[in-house]
Amino acid sequence: LYFDDLSLGLTAGADNDQFYRWEENYSYGGYIGNWVDILNGEDGSGSNPLLDEEVFQAAKGYAVYYKTASPTLSLSGSVYTTDQTFTMKKTTGSTAEGWNLVGNPFTSTLAANSNADATNLISTNSSNLDVTYGGLYLWNEQASYTGNRNDYITISNSDAAKYVAPGQGFMVCTNANNNTFTFDTDHRKHGTVTFYKGDDMVPRYYLAVNGPGNDYNDILIAFINGTSTGLDHTYDAGKLKGNPHIALYSFLVDDNGKEFIHQALPGFTEDYTIRLGLDANLTGEYVFSTESMENIPDQIAVILEDTELGIYTDMRSTGNYVFTVPFEGSITDRFYLHFKNTTGISEPALLSGVQAYSAGKVLYIQNPEAYTGTVKITDLAGREMMNFSLNGDVSQKHEVSGLSGIYIVNIKTNRGSYNSKVLIK
Repeated sequence: LYFDDLSLGLTAGADNDQFYRWEENYSYGGYIGNWVDILNGEDGSGSNPLLDEEVFQAAKGYAVYYKTASPTLSLSGSVYTTDQTFTMKKTTGSTAEGWNLVGNPFTSTLAANSNADATNLISTNSSNLDVTYGGLYLWNEQASYTGNRNDYITISNSDAAKYVAPGQGFMVCTNANNNTFTFDTDHRKHGTVTFYKGDDMVPRYYLAVNGPGNDYNDILIAFINGTSTGLDHTYDAGKLKGNPHIALYSFLVDDNGKEFIHQALPGFTEDYTIRLGLDANLTGEYVFSTESMENIPDQIAVILEDTELGIYTDMRSTGNYVFTVPFEGSITDRFYLHFKNTTGISEPALLSGVQAYSAGKVLYIQNPEAYTGTVKITDLAGREMMNFSLNGDVSQKHEVSGLSGIYIVNIKTNRGSYNSKVLIK
């Protein structure tokens, strides 16, 4: 079936519609790895249209740009009822080594990841996918998407249930030349194609950043039993950068030097500190925000640290942090995301009658047994903010004018200790 046999409704010409296939190993213009203009020809002049020479290939992805919004695209032909495969390329020196554009060849939605179905695209093809980029990467240019993303949506096994729509194209990265990507008939699921959050009870935290011009990116941190703080293939998914203005990513807790959009950690068995990276190619005001928080236990504090300014932000209660980027470039050592288990902080005091609370910028300590010792104030990430002596007075107060937010007050004496969370406004 040639493309000119289909009702594509395309108009050739440099200022009109565009129709491409991606070839990872195609050499042209001094580069290996190129987009091939099927509509206008290799030179882009429109003098060598190729629609009547191009045969539609099952399981291959194609990119179509329509100058006129919301066109009607009609396709005809026989429905595929058997497994379909695509041979992927990985060429040394390619502009995007190992990256291939594939597409759903069936007329039904497909289970993309393990939460959608045990038999799914990622799990079936995992052994043939790059160890860092073990997911599916879908281009998103929907104006209705928050921040008009203009970047890749990533699907991994850390996600809630996700599906691939009929005819949907997406990028995958192979770990070896001539590996196959398989679309199995058992992947077909007549479910919704909406990228929804499931009810699988996995704790997930989505951190977003908005930049000048309303550019947007986000990352996912998931807490899944059986994963590790290092690389977990198909659960940790590397960042594929598509927006030239902005890119948000994280580094693994056991850092391997790679950038990730999805990171999986083994539950809340310990506290975690995650280094963040931000490519900011526009100067101005940026905002980190909690896009979504699913099934994160109440005792887990989520803290964003700005090491440059020494600011810690409680992303549970505050939800956002505004900062300025004065110079274009990559920021990889300024921001950290902390997940800290605060269990036990609000347990009953071991010291009889001791209480700590705040009013305005004053910390009050009630000490009816006249204990003596030390008082230490830390933020939720464990950083010491202030310390002073417990002087034995039954009522003691201390100015805390430089603090704002939720803090932990720790009182130690030779008779025991006391811990409490306080909110300083």
